[in-house]
Order: sequence, then C-alpha cells, then structure tokens
Amino acid sequence: MCRTERNSVINESDFLDDSSKDKHLSIIEGDIKSYLQMRNFLDEYPKIGAQLSLDYVKSCPYIFSFMQKNYQAKKNIIDYFKHLSINYLPEKKDVDCLWLNKRTVNQYLEVEPTNSRLERLKDELFPKDESGKDASLLMWVPPTKPYYKSQGVYKNAEGFSKILVFSSWEMVPRMLATMISYEAERRTVGKLCREERVERRKAGKSIDNTCYFYGKRRYPAPRLTFDLKKDKETGNVAAQSMALFTLIYPNSKLASLYNPVDYLNKGISDLSIIQQDISEKVEEELNILSENFSETGNRADASWYYLVPMLFEDGGKTALEWTEAIVKDKDIDKMSGFERHCFELKKKLETYRDNSKISLGRRPNDLVEIIVNMVLASPAVCCLRAGVGSVDRAYEMASVFLRRFNTEEGTAIVELASRRRRNDDSHWQDVLTYCKNGNFQAMIDEYFHLKLEGKPELSKETYDKMLDAISIHTAAMPVESFEDFKQVVHEKFTPSQMRASFAVNFSKTQSDSKNTAINRKTSVQEAFNCPLRPFVLATTSIGQEGLDFHLYCRKIMHWNLPSNAIDLEQREGRINRFKCLAVRANVAKNCGDIKFDTEKSIWDDMFTAAANDKPEGKSDLIPYWYYQKSKDDTKIERLLPLYPLSRDENEYNRLIRILSYYRIALGQPRQEEVLETLFKNVKDVDKLKEMFLDLSPFSSRRQSIPLSYGSK
Repeated sequence: MCRTERNSVINESDFLDDSSKDKHLSIIEGDIKSYLQMRNFLDEYPKIGAQLSLDYVKSCPYIFSFMQKNYQAKKNIIDYFKHLSINYLPEKKDVDCLWLNKRTVNQYLEVEPTNSRLERLKDELFPKDESGKDASLLMWVPPTKPYYKSQGVYKNAEGFSKILVFSSWEMVPRMLATMISYEAERRTVGKLCREERVERRKAGKSIDNTCYFYGKRRYPAPRLTFDLKKDKETGNVAAQSMALFTLIYPNSKLASLYNPVDYLNKGISDLSIIQQDISEKVEEELNILSENFSETGNRADASWYYLVPMLFEDGGKTALEWTEAIVKDKDIDKMSGFERHCFELKKKLETYRDNSKISLGRRPNDLVEIIVNMVLASPAVCCLRAGVGSVDRAYEMASVFLRRFNTEEGTAIVELASRRRRNDDSHWQDVLTYCKNGNFQAMIDEYFHLKLEGKPELSKETYDKMLDAISIHTAAMPVESFEDFKQVVHEKFTPSQMRASFAVNFSKTQSDSKNTAINRKTSVQEAFNCPLRPFVLATTSIGQEGLDFHLYCRKIMHWNLPSNAIDLEQREGRINRFKCLAVRANVAKNCGDIKFDTEKSIWDDMFTAAANDKPEGKSDLIPYWYYQKSKDDTKIERLLPLYPLSRDENEYNRLIRILSYYRIALGQPRQEEVLETLFKNVKDVDKLKEMFLDLSPFSSRRQSIPLSYGSK
C-alpha cells in the first residue's frame, strides 16, 4: 500500500537516475579472451560434456576460480581430468583467464582485467581520475551533513554511497566479494607491502610477511596495542602506548568544549576557525592547572597528551574511578596489557590526588593541537557526546573503533592518508587526524539518529546491534587457482582462501539451515546499514525481499537484469525507503541552514523543517520517503552495466514499460495476468493512470466509487 501511495508523490524520473543505460560498457580484450578460452577449452575436451552460455561466461571473470564443485559443469570437468594423466591438463597460458593467477595475488599485483562489468564497478569505487573519491582510503561513508568541511581523503568524497549489487548467478556474489575486497586491499595493504619488499630486498631480509598468502604474519603489524613495552629511563610502561587512552577514554570535559550545533547556527564551517576557538578554551584549562605540574628534563613527555585532559575533568576523579573499577581485585601478574596500562594510569592519578602535583617531562610543543583533535574527533569523546548513554558504553564502542583502526587495512589507510611514514609511537596521532578529517562526530551522530528513530534513549538491544554492526566482518572465501585445480584433480586439495571485508556476499548455500540463513540476513543487514565497511553487498534474489539496505546506500547495480519487472521493483525497494541516504542528502542540502535546537538532534530539526516545507495537499510520505527540491538534488542511482548491441538494452526497455503497469496493478489478484493484459492492450500509460482509483488517505479530493473504468 505504501508503494502504491508513493506513486502519487514521487516523480520516478526525478528521483531515480538511470543515465548509466546510455553509457555502454567498453568491451576489453579480456572479455573476448575469456570467452575464446572457455570455448576452446570445451572444444578441446568434448567428452567433458559441459555447456556454458555466453551470458554465463561474461557474468563472472576467472569463472572456474569461483565455480564451486556443486555446479554440474565443474563436477564434469573434475571427474573428467581425474581419469587422465597430469600431462593431459591444459597449459596454464591457455586458461589464464579461466583461473586466477595465485602468484599475482600473492604479490598484491593488479589482476588482469577480463570482465567489463567488474571494471565498471571498480570505476564506481576506485575512479581512475583525480576526483578524490577512491573508496579504498575511506573507513566510513562521509556524513550527509558534515559539521565542517572535510579534509584529507574525505575532502572530495561528498556523495559517496555504498553499492548494492544484484545478480542472477549464485557465484557472482562470491566473486564480487573476493575481487572487490582484494582490489581495495591491494591499493592499501598491498601498496605498503610492495614498498616494504623493495626495502627488504635491498637490506637482504626475508619478504615472507609482505605476501598475501604465505606471510608468517600479516603486514603491517598492529600499531595501536597496549603492549607492556618499558620506558628505558623510568622503567614504567612506555608513555606512548599509554597515549592510546586519548582514543578510548570518554572525557566528559573535552566533550563539553565543543558543541557542533553552536557553530552550525553561526554558519561557521571553516575547520581552522573552529580549531582556533577550541584552542583558546584548551589554553584556559591548561593555565588553570599550570601550577599543578613541574617540568623536568629536556625530553618531551607523551604523558601530557592523555593525563592532562583527564585532570581537566574534575581533577581526574572520574578517570581514577574508571581505572579503579577496571583493575579492582586483579592480580598485577595476571593482568592483560590494557589492564596493566589502567593500573599505571591509576598510580599517576593517585599521585595527583594525594599531592595535587605531578612531575612530568617537558611539555610537547603540539600539546594544544593534539588536545583539540581529541575534542573534535577522539572516538570515545565523540560517542559520549553523541549520547551513547554512559561512560562504559562510550569506552566499549570506542574500543571497537580502535580494533578497526588496528587491522592491517586500517593501519595502512591511516598511514597512506597521512602521506608520510610514521613510527609506531606517533601512529595514534594520525588516527586522531584521520577521524577529524572524516567528520567522525557528524558521522556517529547521524548513525545514532537513525538507530534511535522514535526512541528517547538507546536501548541495550539497539546498542548491542550497533556494536556488532561496527565490529570487524572479514570472511574467508575459497578461491581456486590453476595450481589448486591440479590438486583437486589428484585429490590433494587445500583451497586457497581470500579475504572479503570491503565487499561481502549474501547468498544462501546448500549447507545453510533456516536459523543460519536468518542470522546471516540480520548480521549482513546491520553491517551494511552502518556507516563503516562493507561498502559493497552482492546478492542473488535471496536479498531482494524483506530486507532494508537503504541507510548508507543509494546506488544499485543490476549485474544481470531480472526476468520480470516485479523483481526489478523488489530489488530497488531495498534502498528506496524511509529516510534513505538520498532523502537525507536532500534534506541536509535544502534544510541544513536553519537554526538548530542545541538540545535536539539536528536531524530532527531538519526533517521537521522539510515537513513544514511540504506542498499543500501532499502525503506525509514527504519528506521521509521522498524529498527533492530541484533536478540537481541527490538521486537514487540505477547502475546498468550493459554491453553495446546486446539484448539487454531491449530487455531493459521492456522491463521499464512493464514496470509502469505493474505499479498500477499492484495489489490486484492474479497480478501477472493483469500485467500481461495491460501490456498487450494499453499503449498510453498516462491514460491508464486517469482510470486508476486513488484511495490514498492523504488525498484531498473526494472520490466516489466508479461504476466502470474511466467513470468518476
């Protein structure tokens, strides 16, 4: 019923951009080579008895790497070669477009392009131009209403969206999750690994840990760990690792030093002005505490970074209670690294409490700058300010973000985004800068608003779902190389595993139970509906009904066109929903300059303003389901990777025509028969709409029940 009502308020041509249908794929050499290799392979071994259509081959690059054993064609090939000598296997060069090259992947090299559809998707995520929207360096979707102009890798990333991909073939989602994730990792971790290999070769060192498959440990190593490294001078836990408290301690005083709504109401979006204002507040706090510190020695002391801000907050009493609760009744010899750091912090805070004075090394020159960054973008401070509910929750959520930054990809992203190689001791500073550049506070506030929808506070159930959603989701995908295929033939198969985190697949396997399928639906849906990765979700028809993927996605790619218009409508209904990304972008653009209530979410105010701007007599679906003021506003994008001169173009036009009738026939019994009748006998859709009975509750017109079609 809701979808029927939307037809009367939404001009589909304005809110949905399908211009990609006119941008045909550029057929590359790999497209032709893949098909020829497949045809030659099956012709060379006719007894295999496998038949693969052209549409099937062009749907998946390196098709045998992703085709599982339960496929009849793959089963026939394996059974055939099991009875032959290894000498009968094809030459590697003759099938290099049918199986992935394991050595190429292992060295993080670019995989030879063999599929134009895949290249089109890569162009959406990793454009070759200088647009600055390379998603491989983004850890979250930029907020639709940033509090200031984003910097660094987020500078030109406005309008970025996750992408939902639908395919008719079950192996395509697995392929996309693997290939897209590999490409993102190749551009980050792989880039650092290639640089490291060059340096290690020059120094005559082993390069094993810089390889994709064979490394003894993955590279780069974690930089944000509470290890028990000792300071050479004091013998205490190293101050630089103690500085990680800047990222995970929810400092209420720092949270109070910045209210983004105040700057929005003043029309200030220049980050430098905001930083200068906060700097003055920080200097005032430092002056108040100046008599409580004594500086000794000439060496800059990193303790200033984490300890002094804690003393801003009621003299460190809250921080002391927090650390005492963590280490209470714990044996120091059995403490974890984090607990030992809390124990060391507790001792320092007790010294201040007992003596009201702390002796530290020289004050770092960039102390104020770092504290300002903490005020603006420390994950713990931002979560506390966003309204997570308690200090413990803010710490727990910040710790999840810390773990994400501590992954190999997170580490590489921060290092590449900072445009300089930094040592482990200062990496945490680059993390703060990255969060500041990416408008972390605006991002987390928008996410909280979406999860709190209609609720006064964050419930434990919702909070737990949010924690799970932002946690690391990395799947191991079995991928067969040609070397692996030889082992399959000789029954010595150990499948290669490739990582999938940037993109995920969503398809029910034969081994999935009903409960497993339900849990997977929930988990994937929550992860895709959070601002963090995964940025691509690839699915079959299993994902086209009953699931919402709209919170951070306004782009949908039809890898294969569905067989009927109903499926097309169902697919796109996953992202065309309540407060979807496209709607929020337009609300923020057109209502983002209002005066905000400092006690409320800016999103409540913006949607209220948009609702008040609704044309008279229009449905309350505006602005929550549809909002657009001009043709330049953000739209939902329908990505159509169509080959030139293919049947797909005519098929798409047919689907769109049928879709118009489907929306009129929606809810009628025996829908498909009604559609078929309308499609054959009615050519003017507009005239048909005049005969359509509008029962929408918002309608201002009183209508009587027609005696027949066309009468009123």
